[in-house]
Amino acid sequence: MKNGLSGNKKDETAAFSLIFPGPERWEFWHGSSPESLSPAGTAERPQELPMPEGVIFCFPGSAFSSLPLWNAVAEGVTSQAQAALNLEGRGLLGADPESAVWALDVVRRQGKEDGKEERELTASAVLQPHLSPDWILDGIRRHEIPGRLLLAPPSGSGAVLRKELGRWILDLYEAGRWLHSQTLLAQELGEEAGREIRLLLAQMEQEGISWEWRDLVLKAPVSSEVAATLARLTGLRTVQGEGSQKFKLPASQWDLLPREVAERRQTQSRQKRLRTLLTWGLATDLAVWVLASLFMLVPGLQLWSLERALAPLRPEYRRIAQTKQVWEELRSLTDPTGSALEVLQQVSQPLLGEKPKHPIKLTTFFFGPAELTVKGVTSSGEQVIADYLSYLSKNPQLQGLYLWPAKAPGKGEGSGSSFTITAPSTAPQPEKKEGPNSR
Repeated sequence: MKNGLSGNKKDETAAFSLIFPGPERWEFWHGSSPESLSPAGTAERPQELPMPEGVIFCFPGSAFSSLPLWNAVAEGVTSQAQAALNLEGRGLLGADPESAVWALDVVRRQGKEDGKEERELTASAVLQPHLSPDWILDGIRRHEIPGRLLLAPPSGSGAVLRKELGRWILDLYEAGRWLHSQTLLAQELGEEAGREIRLLLAQMEQEGISWEWRDLVLKAPVSSEVAATLARLTGLRTVQGEGSQKFKLPASQWDLLPREVAERRQTQSRQKRLRTLLTWGLATDLAVWVLASLFMLVPGLQLWSLERALAPLRPEYRRIAQTKQVWEELRSLTDPTGSALEVLQQVSQPLLGEKPKHPIKLTTFFFGPAELTVKGVTSSGEQVIADYLSYLSKNPQLQGLYLWPAKAPGKGEGSGSSFTITAPSTAPQPEKKEGPNSR
């Protein structure tokens, strides 16, 4: 599953550009902020429009499927995970749900009422797996859908009827947030379009999504007869909207990145890394050959110069090496991750709590510069001891500090088992100096 939630935190108010599917043609909008956008050009294909850095591309309604859904709220399960199960169960994520590109917004939450479970109303959009080549563009910062970037009706909840590339689109909003977009089958506004809208609204009401829609905002000029027909068939009051388009930037950022663009970016990234590696490899190889040639031409001079340059450094190097050796030997005192308290915390962590991960009682913890000794007892059998030893040996905080044995020696004591784990330290040990009485 690829959720199209964007983690981009850059400032988007410095400059804002938008490629938007207009009523008949693709439109380019530009301004200092989403609220101050102005039209700056139109074209039959989005490739023919300007594409400055950071531009946002809006897919037309035919490029995605949207459906508001109620999802159960379960402890420990995210809204995205619940929505994924719901969308997959309805077949909206296609034959390969793992490769589907989709995103969602949580619109509102409904508490427990009349014995019903707590649930969330989510607005989601699933990108179609096969897109028009005209919509696969390079250099796009984010991929959005029009309904999320357009202003909601003045009342905050309602329906908006607008034209998009020659087709009529119905956008539904709930409390000022986008909920659903649907491309009407009807080519012209009239009785067929009114019945289609009424059927969609009835479905929403039946599923308990909303009963508060009162207005149908018309974003295109229509005759009074058509407006009256729509009002009669939909049960909504028709309101003529403003002629100019208004945009906003949603609080939650989406990026419905097409699979083709994602694969292309990955390929370009791999190629760039490969070119970088080849460049460094060639430069290194050339440097090696140059150095080899110099050493072959003047070996005596090079050796003499090197000996002369290193001679003053040898005492300092020996001192540094000895100091490093001492610091390694004192690792338990100088390295916070290798201190006694830190090691004790890592060793005892899976043994704590009301229901510890390993039901073992720690009886001895010996921390020394040469080795670590852990003793304990358990009444749950030898497998628990083996699992505990496996945990210690795989703990990344302890792996570089000790050499763990393959098995923990133990013995049975009544109904339980005791064990001893001895792990030598990886730190170098100081050499034992022979005393004056040693032989």
